[in-house]
Amino acid sequence: MKKLQSDEESLLKKPTEEFSRNCYQTIAGKLDSIMKQKGISQADLKKKCAENNYFISQGTLSRILQGTTSISLPNLLQICKALNEDITAVLSDDAPRYRKEITDTVSSLIYRGDNRAFHGYFGTYHCYFYSTISSEDVILHGLLNLEKSQTGSRCLANLILETGKNDQRGNPIQKKYHGEMVISMSMNTAYCTLTSEEIGEICYFLFHYDQINYEDLVCRLALVATASAGGNRLPTVHRMLISRKKIHNIAEHYLAGQLLLNHSDILLSEENMAQLLTDPELPDYYRNNLEKLIQGKSCYMRISELAIRANHLVSSEDKIKCICLLRKYSSGAKYSKVGSKADEFTYQVLKKYKEPPAEDADGDGDETEKIRHKKTAA
Repeated sequence: MKKLQSDEESLLKKPTEEFSRNCYQTIAGKLDSIMKQKGISQADLKKKCAENNYFISQGTLSRILQGTTSISLPNLLQICKALNEDITAVLSDDAPRYRKEITDTVSSLIYRGDNRAFHGYFGTYHCYFYSTISSEDVILHGLLNLEKSQTGSRCLANLILETGKNDQRGNPIQKKYHGEMVISMSMNTAYCTLTSEEIGEICYFLFHYDQINYEDLVCRLALVATASAGGNRLPTVHRMLISRKKIHNIAEHYLAGQLLLNHSDILLSEENMAQLLTDPELPDYYRNNLEKLIQGKSCYMRISELAIRANHLVSSEDKIKCICLLRKYSSGAKYSKVGSKADEFTYQVLKKYKEPPAEDADGDGDETEKIRHKKTAA
Protein backbone atom coordinates (compact mmCIF):
# COMPACT_ATOMS: atom_id res chain seq x y z
CA MET A 1 0.00 0.00 0.00
CA LYS A 2 2.87 2.34 0.85
CA LYS A 3 4.55 1.57 -2.49
CA LEU A 4 1.30 2.35 -4.37
CA GLN A 5 0.97 5.66 -2.51
CA SER A 6 4.60 6.46 -3.27
CA ASP A 7 4.11 5.74 -6.99
CA GLU A 8 1.03 8.00 -7.08
CA GLU A 9 2.93 10.82 -5.40
CA SER A 10 5.76 10.37 -7.87
CA LEU A 11 3.41 10.52 -10.85
CA LEU A 12 1.77 13.69 -9.50
CA LYS A 13 5.10 15.26 -8.64
CA LYS A 14 6.62 14.95 -12.14
CA PRO A 15 4.03 17.12 -13.98
CA THR A 16 4.17 19.68 -11.15
CA GLU A 17 7.95 19.88 -11.33
CA GLU A 18 7.84 20.16 -15.11
CA PHE A 19 5.25 22.95 -14.93
CA SER A 20 7.34 24.84 -12.37
CA ARG A 21 10.48 24.41 -14.44
CA ASN A 22 8.68 25.76 -17.53
CA CYS A 23 7.47 28.77 -15.52
CA TYR A 24 10.98 29.58 -14.29
CA GLN A 25 12.38 29.26 -17.82
CA THR A 26 9.61 31.46 -19.26
CA ILE A 27 10.27 34.18 -16.68
CA ALA A 28 14.01 33.86 -17.31
CA GLY A 29 13.41 34.26 -21.04
CA LYS A 30 11.37 37.43 -20.50
CA LEU A 31 13.98 38.93 -18.18
CA ASP A 32 16.74 37.99 -20.63
CA SER A 33 14.85 39.66 -23.50
CA ILE A 34 14.29 42.86 -21.46
CA MET A 35 17.95 43.04 -20.44
CA LYS A 36 19.14 42.54 -24.03
CA GLN A 37 16.75 45.22 -25.32
CA LYS A 38 17.97 47.67 -22.68
CA GLY A 39 21.64 46.71 -22.92
CA ILE A 40 21.82 45.67 -19.24
CA SER A 41 24.27 42.96 -18.15
CA GLN A 42 23.98 40.73 -15.07
CA ALA A 43 26.57 42.87 -13.33
CA ASP A 44 24.56 46.01 -14.18
CA LEU A 45 21.38 44.41 -12.82
CA LYS A 46 23.08 43.37 -9.58
CA LYS A 47 24.38 46.93 -9.19
CA LYS A 48 20.93 48.44 -9.84
CA CYS A 49 19.42 46.14 -7.19
CA ALA A 50 22.11 47.26 -4.73
CA GLU A 51 21.34 50.92 -5.50
CA ASN A 52 17.77 50.14 -4.40
CA ASN A 53 19.18 48.68 -1.14
CA TYR A 54 18.43 45.13 -2.20
CA PHE A 55 21.34 42.72 -2.32
CA ILE A 56 21.31 39.55 -4.40
CA SER A 57 24.34 37.34 -5.03
CA GLN A 58 25.79 36.93 -8.51
CA GLY A 59 25.27 33.16 -8.31
CA THR A 60 21.58 33.45 -7.41
CA LEU A 61 21.00 36.06 -10.10
CA SER A 62 22.76 33.89 -12.69
CA ARG A 63 20.63 30.83 -11.85
CA ILE A 64 17.43 32.92 -11.99
CA LEU A 65 18.32 34.28 -15.43
CA GLN A 66 19.17 30.79 -16.66
CA GLY A 67 15.84 29.44 -15.42
CA THR A 68 17.55 26.68 -13.44
CA THR A 69 16.22 27.65 -10.00
CA SER A 70 13.03 28.82 -8.36
CA ILE A 71 12.55 32.56 -8.02
CA SER A 72 11.08 34.11 -4.91
CA LEU A 73 8.55 36.91 -5.10
CA PRO A 74 10.86 39.44 -3.34
CA ASN A 75 13.67 38.63 -5.79
CA LEU A 76 11.37 39.04 -8.80
CA LEU A 77 9.91 42.28 -7.44
CA GLN A 78 13.34 43.81 -6.95
CA ILE A 79 14.62 42.63 -10.34
CA CYS A 80 11.58 44.15 -12.07
CA LYS A 81 12.08 47.36 -10.09
CA ALA A 82 15.74 47.53 -11.15
CA LEU A 83 14.72 46.95 -14.79
CA ASN A 84 11.89 49.51 -14.52
CA GLU A 85 9.41 46.87 -15.67
CA ASP A 86 5.89 46.03 -14.50
CA ILE A 87 5.94 42.65 -12.73
CA THR A 88 2.47 41.83 -14.07
CA ALA A 89 3.81 42.06 -17.63
CA VAL A 90 6.61 39.63 -16.77
CA LEU A 91 4.21 37.16 -15.10
CA SER A 92 1.41 37.49 -17.65
CA ASP A 93 1.05 34.80 -20.31
CA ASP A 94 -0.71 37.08 -22.81
CA ALA A 95 1.28 40.32 -22.51
CA PRO A 96 1.66 41.57 -26.14
CA ARG A 97 5.38 42.14 -25.65
CA TYR A 98 5.89 38.46 -24.88
CA ARG A 99 3.36 36.79 -27.15
CA LYS A 100 4.06 33.17 -27.86
CA GLU A 101 4.45 31.85 -31.35
CA ILE A 102 1.27 31.11 -33.31
CA THR A 103 1.67 28.05 -35.49
CA ASP A 104 -1.78 27.08 -36.71
CA THR A 105 -2.38 29.72 -39.41
CA VAL A 106 -0.59 30.87 -42.51
CA SER A 107 -0.63 34.49 -41.25
CA SER A 108 1.26 33.68 -38.04
CA LEU A 109 3.97 35.85 -36.57
CA ILE A 110 6.92 33.78 -35.37
CA TYR A 111 8.66 35.10 -32.27
CA ARG A 112 10.43 32.05 -30.89
CA GLY A 113 14.09 31.83 -31.84
CA ASP A 114 14.03 28.03 -31.66
CA ASN A 115 11.50 27.85 -34.49
CA ARG A 116 12.75 26.24 -37.70
CA ALA A 117 11.85 29.43 -39.58
CA PHE A 118 14.95 31.17 -38.17
CA HIS A 119 17.35 28.56 -39.53
CA GLY A 120 20.09 30.19 -41.58
CA TYR A 121 19.46 33.69 -40.22
CA PHE A 122 21.48 33.65 -37.00
CA GLY A 123 24.97 35.14 -37.03
CA THR A 124 26.83 38.40 -37.55
CA TYR A 125 26.23 40.74 -40.50
CA HIS A 126 27.94 43.88 -41.77
CA CYS A 127 25.47 46.73 -42.29
CA TYR A 128 25.91 49.61 -44.75
CA PHE A 129 23.75 52.68 -45.37
CA TYR A 130 24.13 56.33 -46.31
CA SER A 131 24.34 58.87 -43.50
CA THR A 132 21.04 60.68 -42.95
CA ILE A 133 22.81 63.99 -42.20
CA SER A 134 22.16 66.22 -45.22
CA SER A 135 25.67 67.70 -45.29
CA GLU A 136 27.37 64.28 -45.33
CA ASP A 137 27.97 61.99 -48.29
CA VAL A 138 29.34 58.93 -46.51
CA ILE A 139 28.32 55.32 -46.07
CA LEU A 140 28.15 54.18 -42.45
CA HIS A 141 29.08 50.71 -41.23
CA GLY A 142 27.70 48.65 -38.36
CA LEU A 143 27.65 45.10 -37.03
CA LEU A 144 24.31 43.33 -36.60
CA ASN A 145 24.11 40.13 -34.57
CA LEU A 146 21.05 37.87 -34.69
CA GLU A 147 20.99 35.13 -32.07
CA LYS A 148 18.61 32.82 -30.29
CA SER A 149 17.87 33.88 -26.71
CA GLN A 150 19.08 31.69 -23.87
CA THR A 151 15.68 30.02 -23.50
CA GLY A 152 14.92 29.98 -27.23
CA SER A 153 11.88 32.21 -26.72
CA ARG A 154 13.17 35.06 -28.92
CA CYS A 155 15.46 35.96 -31.80
CA LEU A 156 17.56 38.74 -30.30
CA ALA A 157 18.95 41.52 -32.49
CA ASN A 158 21.92 43.66 -31.43
CA LEU A 159 23.42 46.42 -33.58
CA ILE A 160 26.64 48.37 -33.00
CA LEU A 161 26.85 51.35 -35.35
CA GLU A 162 30.09 53.15 -36.13
CA THR A 163 29.24 56.84 -36.50
CA GLY A 164 32.60 57.72 -38.04
CA LYS A 165 33.11 60.39 -35.37
CA ASN A 166 35.28 60.58 -32.24
CA ASP A 167 34.59 61.98 -28.79
CA GLN A 168 36.75 64.59 -27.04
CA ARG A 169 39.19 61.89 -25.96
CA GLY A 170 39.61 60.64 -29.51
CA ASN A 171 37.63 57.44 -28.95
CA PRO A 172 35.27 56.26 -31.72
CA ILE A 173 31.63 57.08 -31.00
CA GLN A 174 29.36 54.05 -31.29
CA LYS A 175 25.60 53.72 -31.05
CA LYS A 176 24.28 50.49 -29.55
CA TYR A 177 20.82 49.12 -30.21
CA HIS A 178 19.07 46.04 -28.80
CA GLY A 179 15.84 44.37 -29.82
CA GLU A 180 14.40 41.37 -31.59
CA MET A 181 13.48 39.98 -35.00
CA VAL A 182 10.05 38.57 -35.81
CA ILE A 183 9.10 36.63 -38.94
CA SER A 184 5.77 36.91 -40.76
CA MET A 185 5.19 33.84 -42.92
CA SER A 186 2.13 35.39 -44.60
CA MET A 187 4.02 38.58 -45.57
CA ASN A 188 7.32 36.78 -46.38
CA THR A 189 8.97 39.49 -44.31
CA ALA A 190 11.37 39.70 -41.37
CA TYR A 191 10.79 42.64 -39.01
CA CYS A 192 13.44 44.00 -36.63
CA THR A 193 12.73 46.45 -33.82
CA LEU A 194 15.82 48.08 -32.29
CA THR A 195 16.00 50.34 -29.24
CA SER A 196 18.75 52.49 -27.79
CA GLU A 197 17.88 53.40 -24.21
CA GLU A 198 21.01 55.57 -24.04
CA ILE A 199 19.90 58.06 -26.70
CA GLY A 200 16.16 57.36 -26.49
CA GLU A 201 15.73 56.06 -30.03
CA ILE A 202 13.63 53.31 -31.60
CA CYS A 203 14.14 52.29 -35.21
CA TYR A 204 12.79 49.54 -37.43
CA PHE A 205 13.99 47.68 -40.46
CA LEU A 206 12.42 44.95 -42.54
CA PHE A 207 13.54 42.74 -45.39
CA HIS A 208 12.25 39.95 -47.60
CA TYR A 209 12.09 36.56 -45.88
CA ASP A 210 12.71 33.20 -47.55
CA GLN A 211 12.76 29.93 -45.65
CA ILE A 212 16.29 28.50 -45.70
CA ASN A 213 16.72 24.78 -45.19
CA TYR A 214 20.41 23.94 -45.58
CA GLU A 215 22.51 27.08 -46.02
CA ASP A 216 22.89 30.48 -44.34
CA LEU A 217 21.55 33.83 -45.49
CA VAL A 218 24.27 35.68 -47.43
CA CYS A 219 22.79 39.19 -47.74
CA ARG A 220 19.62 41.24 -47.92
CA LEU A 221 18.60 44.79 -48.75
CA ALA A 222 16.45 46.18 -45.96
CA LEU A 223 14.24 49.23 -45.62
CA VAL A 224 14.80 51.27 -42.45
CA ALA A 225 12.36 53.62 -40.68
CA THR A 226 14.09 55.90 -38.21
CA ALA A 227 14.72 59.52 -37.17
CA SER A 228 17.47 61.29 -39.08
CA ALA A 229 20.79 62.01 -37.41
CA GLY A 230 22.17 65.50 -36.84
CA GLY A 231 20.59 68.52 -35.23
CA ASN A 232 17.29 68.44 -37.12
CA ARG A 233 15.64 65.11 -36.26
CA LEU A 234 13.03 64.13 -38.84
CA PRO A 235 11.12 60.92 -39.72
CA THR A 236 13.27 59.19 -42.35
CA VAL A 237 13.35 56.05 -44.48
CA HIS A 238 16.40 54.66 -46.24
CA ARG A 239 17.89 51.43 -47.58
CA MET A 240 20.42 49.29 -45.74
CA LEU A 241 22.57 46.41 -46.98
CA ILE A 242 23.16 43.56 -44.54
CA SER A 243 25.90 41.14 -45.57
CA ARG A 244 27.89 38.35 -43.95
CA LYS A 245 30.87 39.50 -46.00
CA LYS A 246 32.66 42.73 -45.18
CA ILE A 247 32.86 45.00 -48.24
CA HIS A 248 35.99 47.14 -48.29
CA ASN A 249 35.59 50.69 -49.63
CA ILE A 250 31.93 50.13 -50.43
CA ALA A 251 31.57 53.80 -51.43
CA GLU A 252 33.86 53.01 -54.37
CA HIS A 253 32.14 49.70 -55.15
CA TYR A 254 29.30 49.56 -57.65
CA LEU A 255 27.08 47.91 -54.99
CA ALA A 256 26.74 51.38 -53.44
CA GLY A 257 24.15 52.07 -56.14
CA GLN A 258 21.77 49.63 -54.45
CA LEU A 259 21.71 51.78 -51.31
CA LEU A 260 19.88 54.59 -53.13
CA LEU A 261 16.10 54.78 -53.27
CA ASN A 262 15.17 53.86 -56.82
CA HIS A 263 12.62 53.46 -59.59
CA SER A 264 12.53 51.08 -62.56
CA ASP A 265 13.65 54.03 -64.71
CA ILE A 266 17.12 55.34 -63.83
CA LEU A 267 17.69 59.10 -64.13
CA LEU A 268 21.20 60.49 -64.73
CA SER A 269 22.37 64.07 -65.17
CA GLU A 270 24.84 65.01 -67.90
CA GLU A 271 27.60 65.42 -65.31
CA ASN A 272 26.92 62.06 -63.66
CA MET A 273 26.74 60.33 -67.03
CA ALA A 274 30.21 61.67 -67.84
CA GLN A 275 31.51 60.24 -64.56
CA LEU A 276 29.88 56.89 -65.27
CA LEU A 277 31.54 56.62 -68.68
CA THR A 278 34.97 57.02 -67.09
CA ASP A 279 34.35 54.34 -64.45
CA PRO A 280 36.67 51.37 -65.19
CA GLU A 281 34.07 48.92 -63.86
CA LEU A 282 31.58 49.74 -66.63
CA PRO A 283 31.54 46.93 -69.24
CA ASP A 284 32.74 48.08 -72.68
CA TYR A 285 29.52 46.99 -74.39
CA TYR A 286 27.48 49.44 -72.32
CA ARG A 287 30.11 52.17 -72.47
CA ASN A 288 29.99 52.16 -76.28
CA ASN A 289 26.19 52.09 -76.41
CA LEU A 290 25.79 54.85 -73.84
CA GLU A 291 28.29 57.07 -75.69
CA LYS A 292 26.19 56.70 -78.84
CA LEU A 293 23.00 57.33 -76.91
CA ILE A 294 24.11 60.67 -75.43
CA GLN A 295 25.55 62.17 -78.62
CA GLY A 296 24.10 65.62 -79.14
CA LYS A 297 22.15 65.52 -75.87
CA SER A 298 22.82 67.78 -72.92
CA CYS A 299 20.10 67.04 -70.42
CA TYR A 300 18.97 64.31 -68.05
CA MET A 301 18.95 60.78 -69.42
CA ARG A 302 16.25 58.27 -68.48
CA ILE A 303 17.33 54.63 -68.86
CA SER A 304 15.06 51.65 -68.27
CA GLU A 305 16.40 48.88 -66.06
CA LEU A 306 13.95 46.49 -67.72
CA ALA A 307 15.51 47.16 -71.14
CA ILE A 308 18.96 46.29 -69.81
CA ARG A 309 17.73 43.09 -68.16
CA ALA A 310 15.94 42.04 -71.37
CA ASN A 311 19.17 42.20 -73.44
CA HIS A 312 20.21 38.62 -74.27
CA LEU A 313 23.48 39.63 -75.93
CA VAL A 314 25.22 40.40 -72.62
CA SER A 315 26.15 38.18 -69.69
CA SER A 316 24.14 38.36 -66.46
CA GLU A 317 27.25 39.53 -64.62
CA ASP A 318 27.73 42.51 -66.95
CA LYS A 319 24.03 43.40 -66.81
CA ILE A 320 24.07 43.42 -62.99
CA LYS A 321 27.27 45.48 -62.95
CA CYS A 322 25.83 47.99 -65.42
CA ILE A 323 22.56 48.40 -63.48
CA CYS A 324 24.41 48.89 -60.18
CA LEU A 325 26.73 51.47 -61.75
CA LEU A 326 23.84 53.35 -63.35
CA ARG A 327 22.15 53.54 -59.97
CA LYS A 328 25.39 54.58 -58.26
CA TYR A 329 25.71 57.62 -60.58
CA SER A 330 21.97 58.26 -60.80
CA SER A 331 19.96 61.05 -59.20
CA GLY A 332 18.39 58.55 -56.78
CA ALA A 333 17.87 59.87 -53.24
CA LYS A 334 19.91 58.52 -50.33
CA TYR A 335 16.88 58.79 -48.06
CA SER A 336 13.44 60.35 -47.82
CA LYS A 337 12.55 62.68 -44.93
CA VAL A 338 9.25 64.13 -43.76
CA GLY A 339 10.33 67.72 -43.17
CA SER A 340 8.67 70.51 -41.21
CA LYS A 341 7.75 72.34 -44.45
CA ALA A 342 5.89 69.28 -45.72
CA ASP A 343 3.95 69.17 -42.43
CA GLU A 344 3.22 72.90 -42.67
CA PHE A 345 2.06 72.75 -46.31
CA THR A 346 -0.21 69.80 -45.55
CA TYR A 347 -1.67 71.62 -42.54
CA GLN A 348 -2.35 74.79 -44.56
CA VAL A 349 -4.19 72.82 -47.26
CA LEU A 350 -6.29 70.75 -44.84
CA LYS A 351 -7.13 73.80 -42.71
CA LYS A 352 -9.02 75.29 -45.67
CA TYR A 353 -10.27 72.00 -47.05
CA LYS A 354 -14.04 71.56 -47.10
CA GLU A 355 -15.65 68.19 -47.56
CA PRO A 356 -17.98 67.99 -50.55
CA PRO A 357 -21.68 67.61 -49.63
CA ALA A 358 -22.61 63.98 -49.13
CA GLU A 359 -24.98 62.42 -51.67
CA ASP A 360 -28.25 61.04 -50.38
CA ALA A 361 -28.42 57.36 -49.53
CA ASP A 362 -30.24 56.42 -52.76
CA GLY A 363 -27.51 57.98 -54.91
CA ASP A 364 -29.99 60.29 -56.71
CA GLY A 365 -28.60 63.55 -55.33
CA ASP A 366 -28.04 64.95 -58.83
CA GLU A 367 -31.66 64.29 -59.84
CA THR A 368 -32.93 65.96 -56.66
CA GLU A 369 -30.81 69.02 -57.42
CA LYS A 370 -32.21 69.20 -61.00
CA ILE A 371 -35.80 69.08 -59.68
CA ARG A 372 -35.03 71.85 -57.16
CA HIS A 373 -33.67 74.06 -59.97
CA LYS A 374 -36.76 73.46 -62.12
CA LYS A 375 -39.08 74.48 -59.28
CA THR A 376 -37.07 77.64 -58.65
CA ALA A 377 -37.18 78.55 -62.34
CA ALA A 378 -40.95 78.03 -62.47
